[in-house]
Amino acid sequence: MVARLRSAIWFKGFGAYAAAAAIGLLGLTLYALAKPVFLIHPGLLLGSGLVFYAAWRGTSPVALIAGAIVFGAIGGALWGAA
Repeated sequence: MVARLRSAIWFKGFGAYAAAAAIGLLGLTLYALAKPVFLIHPGLLLGSGLVFYAAWRGTSPVALIAGAIVFGAIGGALWGAA
């Protein structure tokens, strides 16, 4: 059944455009969330932009996660939970 589905023309067409649709929805979600995040916490928006840029430039996801953990721990110790 999987082989028959894989060879179907409509499924190949869906696969060709599914990634573009997913990226479009992510962009729309980012746009919808950017203004409230900027009004509440502009540093969070700046940090997410820096992480996006670092990921785009090829920084390892493990390094990004480790950096976020360290930054979060330092920020939590300095500013505490509100």
